[in-house]
Amino acid sequence: MVTFTDDAGLAFIADDTGGVYVDSTPPGLKQGDAVAVRGVTAPGRSVTIIDGPENAAPEMKVIGCGLLPEPLVIPPGKVADLAFNGQWTALTGRVLRVSHAGGRAVVELDAAGQRVRGGCIAAGAISRRASPRGSRSGGSGIRSAAARSAC
Repeated sequence: MVTFTDDAGLAFIADDTGGVYVDSTPPGLKQGDAVAVRGVTAPGRSVTIIDGPENAAPEMKVIGCGLLPEPLVIPPGKVADLAFNGQWTALTGRVLRVSHAGGRAVVELDAAGQRVRGGCIAAGAISRRASPRGSRSGGSGIRSAAARSAC
């Protein structure tokens, strides 16, 4: 299941065993797509990646649309734990700042005393009006605010 993708061709996908990073994805891939991937796992700098043979792009085919998995809840004080890198996660914190970059919103939170700059979230999922500075907010991975089905 694709939990995040962007126009640069990168994606995070997840199944029952966890999440991985995939580079060089096919055009038109979107959050919520169920995919079949053929490649080789390799250690990345901070998250497991899937490569194709000899560092070529992995084979990826959209096979349907599904529900996004339930996110792993990050406990207070564990925000910086590398075990959560690449995983579909949720955390709660106080909104410090919302900015926009490349058509996406970027959220900075104070989560149990740790400052977190959230991954890119679909623009409109969090807006300055909906989440004023200082409000409490839950963030789920890199997913838009509403439905679990993105297709």
